[in-house]
Amino acid sequence: VGLAFPEAAKFFDKDKVFYAGNPVRETFKHLDRKKAREKLGLEDEKFVLFMGGSQGAHSINEAAAYVIENYKGPRYVLIAGAEKENLKRLEDKAEVFEFYEDMATLMAAADLIVARSGATTISEITASELPSVLIPYPLAAGDHQSFNARTLGENGAAIVISDKDLNGPLLKETVKGLLEDESRLEAMRRHAGELKVLDADGRIVEELCKLNVFPEAKDAGPDVDAVL
Repeated sequence: VGLAFPEAAKFFDKDKVFYAGNPVRETFKHLDRKKAREKLGLEDEKFVLFMGGSQGAHSINEAAAYVIENYKGPRYVLIAGAEKENLKRLEDKAEVFEFYEDMATLMAAADLIVARSGATTISEITASELPSVLIPYPLAAGDHQSFNARTLGENGAAIVISDKDLNGPLLKETVKGLLEDESRLEAMRRHAGELKVLDADGRIVEELCKLNVFPEAKDAGPDVDAVL
C-alpha cells in the first residue's frame, strides 16, 4: 500500500505500507517562480489564486467574490467552474475562468492559494511551495479532505477553515492578514516545501519492481519511463 500521507499508516498493516507521496504532473517538477510571474506579467503586486476544484465550489466562489470586491490591491484569479457565468460582475476586478489549463504556472506564480484539499491539490500546492488557505470539501468520503488539510495546517504550511464557517468577511481578513505579513508567508512557503514529494511515481515503480510485477523492468529502478 503506497501512502500519500505518512499519517495514513495507522489504518493499514504496518508491514505492507510504504510512504510514496502522491504523484504530480511533470510540469510541477520543474517550476520556476520568477519565470511564472514574468509569464503572467506580475511585478511587485501580490497574486491570490482561488480554486474550487475541477467542478468549482459555490462556497469558495461566493467568499472569493467578497474578497475581490472588498480588498483592493492584489491581483486575483478565480477558477470558478460552472459558476463562471454567474460571476461576470467581477470581470473588471479579477480574471475569472471556468477552467485553466496551465495550473502549474498559476500556482508557481501565486503568493497565496485558497482551495479545497483533495490529495492532488495538496500535492501540487506543496510542489509549488505555496502558502494556502484550505477549505475541505465537507462531503468527501470519510471526511478525508479534512485529514489532508490538517497535514499542512499542523506543519505550518496552511490555514484551515471549515466549509460551514467560511464566509466572505472571514476569508477577507484571513487573506489580508497573510498578504500583509511577509515573514509569515515566507515561513508557510518554506513549510510547504518541506512537505513536497516530486518522485512519488518513481517510489511506486520501485516498490512494484520489488514485487516482480514487471520482471522485464527489474533493472530500471525508479526510472518510470524505462519501466513503461
